Amino acid sequence: MDKKLKIAMVAACPFPVAQGSQIYMQQMAHALAERGHQVHLVCYHFGAYHEEFNFTIHRIPHITRYSRLRSGPSLQKLLLDFMLTIKLWQVVTREEIDIIHAHNYEALCAALVVRSVTGKPVIFNSHNVLSDELPTYFRSRFSKRLAQLLAYFIDTLIPRRGDFCITVSEESANFLQGKGIPPDKIKFIPPGINYPTCEAPDSNLVRTKYHLGLKHLIIYTGNLDGYQNIELLLQAIKIVASSQSEVTLLVATNSECGYYQTLAQDMGIECYLSFFTNLNFNQVQEILAASDIAVCPRTSWSGFPIKLLNYMAAGKAIVASEGSAKGITHLHNGLVVSNGDTQRFAQGILQLIGDPPLAQRLGDNAKRDAANVFNWDRRIQEIEGVYEKLMHSTT
Repeated sequence: MDKKLKIAMVAACPFPVAQGSQIYMQQMAHALAERGHQVHLVCYHFGAYHEEFNFTIHRIPHITRYSRLRSGPSLQKLLLDFMLTIKLWQVVTREEIDIIHAHNYEALCAALVVRSVTGKPVIFNSHNVLSDELPTYFRSRFSKRLAQLLAYFIDTLIPRRGDFCITVSEESANFLQGKGIPPDKIKFIPPGINYPTCEAPDSNLVRTKYHLGLKHLIIYTGNLDGYQNIELLLQAIKIVASSQSEVTLLVATNSECGYYQTLAQDMGIECYLSFFTNLNFNQVQEILAASDIAVCPRTSWSGFPIKLLNYMAAGKAIVASEGSAKGITHLHNGLVVSNGDTQRFAQGILQLIGDPPLAQRLGDNAKRDAANVFNWDRRIQEIEGVYEKLMHSTT
């Protein structure tokens, strides 16, 4: 793409945070800036840590006590999203933005309001669909049913109002087409991954630094929201530990861990778990590099777990549930297990522990695929193609 654009990327979330959606946005913004575009990221008033970027961050005013890093519905977010809309409008007008790139539903709503005032084209970047995810944040049957109805309403009316839609999975693209988005206004573009090209840190040094010991290390990274299916993972670890006691499940997350710590105690497996919280992305990468096996128990079908790309780029053997196993081919670059099959998930972990050559081969293939298939150079060119199409249609 010859023309360099001014892009307002908007997200209704804290930033930066070492979680999938934020890492996806961060690396996309970085790759766009590397291509010469001027990127302005509009987000909430806080992040989990400080880091310098090659793009500009614009935050809403810090006038509330809201500091939650996890995703999910909240009444407080109504105020935050109103402020996000105002901040986005200010950025679009002051910076003479060419295009608005909105990540997920709340950001899309803010972008549509700003478009009505400024006329700037809006891309909706779907990380998932609400009908798949929203009900998982609730526990009672009544609440889940209300969430399903609300999600159906939003999925039907909101995404098609954008000027173009990018999805991270083919399933989401097909779903949203069924909700009325024309095929020529939607494109499946898998996420990319940037990972350090330098030599991985020494595993023994990392184990010493984080007091990890000499056991087989199984790692899960990311949030602990309901759609991640952490209960299945804990049940699988209980099965694994019954026949292989020299294991530890590492959970690297920015979520509150209390519920799952209590659940692990109730299950009698707390000695097999270690929780690491409030880590930055580099620290997560260190622990991942020292681990033996990486897991993704999530069965949700509409998104693309960025954790899988991180696992692949680190060259880890992976066990993943079928619903979320995007980019994973069984016995090529990981083990894929049927959704909800706790026994098979545990057997997959035990298989990799007992067969180091298989684990090495799967990890090597995963690392190769991360570099060749999911590199950002290829993905950004596809995104630039969408930008170019939209800019031509609005001139």
